[in-house]
Amino acid sequence: PSVYEAAIIRNKDIPDTMIEVGFVDRYSGFGSRDNGFTDDKTSKDGLAYLYATNNSIENLSINGQYVKTLSDTNSNDGDITREVYTYLDAKYALQFGEKTYISAQYGTNSYFAPGEDDGTMIGAKVGTSFGMFDTALLYNKISDNAYQAFESGPMYSDWQQGYGPYDPSTAFGGQLTVYPFDGLSLKVAYVDVSADEGKTVDDFSEFNFDGQYTINDWSVFRVRYSIKDQTDTSTREDRDDLRVIYYMNF
Repeated sequence: PSVYEAAIIRNKDIPDTMIEVGFVDRYSGFGSRDNGFTDDKTSKDGLAYLYATNNSIENLSINGQYVKTLSDTNSNDGDITREVYTYLDAKYALQFGEKTYISAQYGTNSYFAPGEDDGTMIGAKVGTSFGMFDTALLYNKISDNAYQAFESGPMYSDWQQGYGPYDPSTAFGGQLTVYPFDGLSLKVAYVDVSADEGKTVDDFSEFNFDGQYTINDWSVFRVRYSIKDQTDTSTREDRDDLRVIYYMNF
């Protein structure tokens, strides 16, 4: 649910490869003027980015993104914390079972402030299917400094209630998706996030439900609900989140 004012060039001339370069002038996580989309910019001079996907190796898909802020201040002349965002994700289909795969992800944030460590994120996920059931186990680890993705692709453990940026922490979780009949998917997921010693922000558990029904070839109905429970260590509040979404493709 993000809104952009941007210019994009996308090319698919290289076999099994998509390369996209772009300039983003404004960006907002919500489609509303009330949140200051028309007045506020993440970077006063915008963002430049490179995004690429590749499927040239059998059973392997790779995607990555590089984002550079073109100013060290926002449109209100406030300082920007992060200068560069990077993200890489690879997924390999294993040749046993049904839809069995392993995947890994890696991301970094570099900071404007001299001497600040880069924030680093790593993740791993393994999944398979049993008839009408899809299952997966996942892991994420953030080290050295806070990490924030920039729309490139979420962490495996970040489904709905991502505050971002995330402080150094470790996450373990799992998910189960059921397909009772054609067009309907019901997913339940759980993640436990433990803050590193001395950190007081990201220490919580989250339950997530995601139900989606394809009504016809141009419309989909979706309901998402999550419960985030913070521990006594965390300085953030507990939170419930319900979203009802209707997609139309035309």
